[in-house]
Amino acid sequence: MSVKFQQWVATVRRRMQDGQPLLGPDSLQALTDDVRKLGLGAMGAGVLGFFAPSEKITLGASVAMFS
Repeated sequence: MSVKFQQWVATVRRRMQDGQPLLGPDSLQALTDDVRKLGLGAMGAGVLGFFAPSEKITLGASVAMFS
């Protein structure tokens, strides 16, 4: 495990020195899609908490998640 981690660190350092991007276009697209889905999930939870407040999700927390 530590050998693989050391190889990964060496690769990252080499790419940073060469000016190469750390993520390829496909990886970056997948990451942006996942972050977008997380944001939509948080907004959905905020809307649900706004219309159905409970002890676990307060009105202020739901507004904060929605915005």
